[in-house]
Amino acid sequence: MAGGAVVTGPVTTEVTMTCLQVVHAALRRGKPLIVLDPGNDAAIARAVAAACAATRTPLLNRHDAAAGTTGGPASPGAGIDLVRVVSQRSAILLPVGSPHLADLACADVAALAADLRRIGVDGDSLVWVPAGESLPGQALSALIRDGGAVGLSVLIGVTSPADMPELARSACAVLTLAPRHLCGKPSQFSLVVETPRRRELRLAHIVPARLPSALPARRPEMASARPHQKPALPSYEPATRSGGR
Repeated sequence: MAGGAVVTGPVTTEVTMTCLQVVHAALRRGKPLIVLDPGNDAAIARAVAAACAATRTPLLNRHDAAAGTTGGPASPGAGIDLVRVVSQRSAILLPVGSPHLADLACADVAALAADLRRIGVDGDSLVWVPAGESLPGQALSALIRDGGAVGLSVLIGVTSPADMPELARSACAVLTLAPRHLCGKPSQFSLVVETPRRRELRLAHIVPARLPSALPARRPEMASARPHQKPALPSYEPATRSGGR
């Protein structure tokens, strides 16, 4: 993950669910989370909110993390103090639903990387881009390059093959989801990891899982997953794991 990871596949929901497993794992380990939210899928915001509630991670908004320390209201074009997000081990959604907002979000992350480099602190954070198509390939490559150097691991979900060549050259890991089989078996994927040495894993099986509910009464018991049931993004039930794991 340190060198950037791309998850790609033909079905947007499956790509997003796969990324959410990584997002939730990062939050469970107390890592700050920055989401570059395209804003055209409310389920992503609900999923992040549920994952933050389940892990008791503060979820900030743009006004909570306004630039500067005066505490005054932020102007619409104001940048975001992401150093505060990282230092508080919290999470934030940055909108990228328009070219202007996308430029602001990329500038915010670039400023964070510069600040971390200046003070010599490892960010130990995850930057998630749910829809890689919402940002230019050059911007995504810059996020991977600049973020990886200061501990900002970048996770990108993308369904458009046209955007893959440049990303594949930039990221150290590319996970490609195969089309869901009609027989109902778990989805398959191939994984290519570039460093520390190039490795390729073909047609491995995804273990279906669901994220825990926001406020579990007790530790959920493990049960057999049902691969033929496609989980919905907004719904989070006790985590399950395949018995053949």
